[in-house]
Amino acid sequence: MTQDAVAILYQALPPPVIDGLRKDAKPGGYSDGGADIGFVLRGQGVRVLTPVVDPDPTRPMDWVFLTRRRA
Repeated sequence: MTQDAVAILYQALPPPVIDGLRKDAKPGGYSDGGADIGFVLRGQGVRVLTPVVDPDPTRPMDWVFLTRRRA
């Protein structure tokens, strides 16, 4: 029997406009939060699917899959 697996997705959206200003997005957008979740889940024994075979804990994009909203 195979263990269920989890994949962490993040949506690449521009940062919100607040008071007419938009803060520049950081590289990787909000992928770091998803990377944190994936790292902790894997540490708890959950099978986490990642875009690379051996994800580096210091590289958020190793842990998450990008999804884009279609217009």
